[in-house]
Amino acid sequence: MSISPAPHIALNAPHPGIDSEPAPATTPDPASTLERSPAARAFVLHWGEMGSRWGINRTVAQVHALLYLSPDPLPADAIAQTLGVARSNVSTSIRELIGWGIVHPVPVLGQRKDHFTAMADVWQMFKVILDERKKRELDPTLALLNQCMAQAREELAASTTHAHASPSQEHAARHTLARIEAMTDLLTTMTGWYGQVRGLPTGAVRRFMTMGTKVVGLFGRTPKHENQATPVTPTEQGDQP
Repeated sequence: MSISPAPHIALNAPHPGIDSEPAPATTPDPASTLERSPAARAFVLHWGEMGSRWGINRTVAQVHALLYLSPDPLPADAIAQTLGVARSNVSTSIRELIGWGIVHPVPVLGQRKDHFTAMADVWQMFKVILDERKKRELDPTLALLNQCMAQAREELAASTTHAHASPSQEHAARHTLARIEAMTDLLTTMTGWYGQVRGLPTGAVRRFMTMGTKVVGLFGRTPKHENQATPVTPTEQGDQP
């Protein structure tokens, strides 16, 4: 999706007969900023591309990127002209971003139209996005996995007690249950760990994330040569059960 330049937008021109009042604020021109900055333009375009790969609407991601880079709050019509998309698409995108909690409306002196700005703290933004994705994706998945695990246990019990059940049915039931339990355990552990880290202050999370090799050293890294399996000779292979 191309980003086309937009003319300078000035809202709420002074009314006749009140020249003594200060001129109202004008809306910043985001298009000129993107035209002057190839880096900003590339950021907005790539943010939209990356969003589409993550299952997020391209326009939603581009609106977020534009608001994140903008030094001033922007109205929806300026965003629409800058990105070259319909005003209705921008309104829908803004509502979704507000729902995520990473964009919010702000009042602008001298302006009647709603203006919007994006969360500037990237660490807080990252936590908010993770919270929303967990709520939308991980939590429903875990709920479904727990239902599947309960059903798989019932199927295993039936395969071991039913008079007409075959050994292959019991084996399949055990295999299915084991796989579902493994996936459930992984996601339960991940969400539990995230819940603990989520409660930490942003500064503590930053220090934890930047510890890097110190964390690896704390738990002990196994040298590469120790991870390599020792070749088994034919004799040793024959001696194994």
